[in-house]
Amino acid sequence: MIRGVLFGAGLLATGVVAAHECWLAPRRYEVLIGTRQHIARCVGEGFRAEPWEITSRKVRRVLHLAPGHQADLTASVTAGDTLRTTLAFTRPGTNMLVLRSAENLITLDGPKFNAYLREDGLETVLAQRTANGELTKPGREAYSRCLKTLIRVNANPGARSLSTAADTSWHQVLGLPLELQPEQDPYQLRAGDSLTVRLLAGGQPAAGQLIQIWSRTPARAGTVAPLRLRSDLRGRVRFRLPRATAMMVSCVRMTPHPSRDSADWQSTWASLTFGGPAH
Repeated sequence: MIRGVLFGAGLLATGVVAAHECWLAPRRYEVLIGTRQHIARCVGEGFRAEPWEITSRKVRRVLHLAPGHQADLTASVTAGDTLRTTLAFTRPGTNMLVLRSAENLITLDGPKFNAYLREDGLETVLAQRTANGELTKPGREAYSRCLKTLIRVNANPGARSLSTAADTSWHQVLGLPLELQPEQDPYQLRAGDSLTVRLLAGGQPAAGQLIQIWSRTPARAGTVAPLRLRSDLRGRVRFRLPRATAMMVSCVRMTPHPSRDSADWQSTWASLTFGGPAH
């Protein structure tokens, strides 16, 4: 979302700089079995993180998937007003944490909403507003988040555990409103290898969507520019992995809201984060 947007329920944007990309960021993407670590919730522009202050009542679902195991953590992490996402990792292999938020409302004035649509590749929505003569009309939007992060859990220090037949948690399709599904385990790839990620909307491939790929390295501490790709007819994008400490794949999809009482548009933001290959 463009600079100058204020996130909030029923608020009109008023020149406040706010971030739109949202993701889960573990302290370390590779840990030893038995490790407990906090998973931060982040927002930011250019893959530069600021805390995402989401309260428990705004969380719909939290899952922890590990090889041969899936746990619904929603009740435990939302027991208090403040969301608690410090987890224990007890199963070796690639683990996945998933967070789905409830809807929030935002209203932007017409020009800012149009600029946001252009920036985030939502030309279809912009075309509908143009055809309906609504370019000056405020954009009333209900938005939610579907976030995933992959964490590699190793059994021994200095050695990455080999994948087994049960190590498929990273590949699970969860039927989220919007989700990014890797078709290879990124922790089994090296720099220069290709990774395919598929975009699904309600479990079905979403074609023609703008997908952005962000990479973080120690030398790039500020904002970074993404690689921008469009999903093919099967919802897929394919790209080569750079040497990186952290990576994010992100996307937003917008459709007419089924109920026009409080919002005209319904958007879902999806992200997938993982540790990038060092070699």
